[in-house]
Amino acid sequence: NGHVNATQYINWALESIPDKIYKNRQLNSFEITFRAETFHGDHIGSESYGSSEENDVILHRLSRFTDKREIARCRSSWI
Repeated sequence: NGHVNATQYINWALESIPDKIYKNRQLNSFEITFRAETFHGDHIGSESYGSSEENDVILHRLSRFTDKREIARCRSSWI
């Protein structure tokens, strides 16, 4: 049906994690709330908030470039 696989959303969210966190910490948990459908060929933006070496929790926002629609909100925790 052309939908993007749910695991791709996780990959997109993790792309916005700073290298210092991604390379030196371990992902402990990941929560996702899907807000809109995404299809093959859509261009997606990934943002993260609260990302610093001291933070254990990072919030993520995925949105489609064409219409600025939010497609998912995520929360990751790191140890």
